[in-house]
Amino acid sequence: MAFTVADLKYIEPSVLREWILKRDEKFSFLIIDVRDSDYVGGHIKGSKNIPSAQVKHELPNIYDTLKEINCKSIVFHCTLSQQRGPSSAMMLLRYLNAVIESSKSSSDEIKFAKSIDVYVLRGGFARWQNIYGGDEELTEDYDKKFWTNEF
Repeated sequence: MAFTVADLKYIEPSVLREWILKRDEKFSFLIIDVRDSDYVGGHIKGSKNIPSAQVKHELPNIYDTLKEINCKSIVFHCTLSQQRGPSSAMMLLRYLNAVIESSKSSSDEIKFAKSIDVYVLRGGFARWQNIYGGDEELTEDYDKKFWTNEF
């Protein structure tokens, strides 16, 4: 079983909001923000910024983090989630395929790699901030002026 583009899932901002609000030690997930120089104006609470150019090199660390916290879901996004977010998610799916197909992987490792759900935030941070930008439970370091061109 190899992951393909069909295995890439999209998550609506409202669903991710619910995940964030119910996050605890039994329900964990990662949010990876792959914005580069446009990583300004706020970010989703609890997300980690890994600029898109670094994602390929960070895949082993991302995978190790998923294993460490026994996390089965990861959400990627960029500003609009049209290019960098989906591309980064596909890189992780290819990495998971390599783990699954490796002769060095144990059966537990293969089982874990197969269990990971990879998501892309529909509409990216632009849509997220439009809905939840002002909500401090969900968004950190938000600057509305950045998103409304009120400079």
